[in-house]
Amino acid sequence: MLEIYKKYEQDLVMDTDLLLHGMITGDLYVTNGHFAKIHGMVTGHIYVEPGGKIVIYGMSTGGLTNRGGIIEIYGSVTGGLHEESGDTLIHPGAKIG
Repeated sequence: MLEIYKKYEQDLVMDTDLLLHGMITGDLYVTNGHFAKIHGMVTGHIYVEPGGKIVIYGMSTGGLTNRGGIIEIYGSVTGGLHEESGDTLIHPGAKIG
């Protein structure tokens, strides 16, 4: 599992699971078979590919696209939420804008 506690200043294509407490300033690609738990912030766009899963407790400010994975949102998503396919669950108290 990749754990990020500081600032990661480039795009990240996941090849392992991710625990984010810091910040990613590029785009994040959640790929098949991988899981991302976001407590921090992603300022780029997040793409969830088929077979990928993400749980957002923190913030996504660059938008979020579900291309066939599983998304759970407890935190905040701005910049648009696009659902091409897959399952997206928005929990009470989550903020989408």
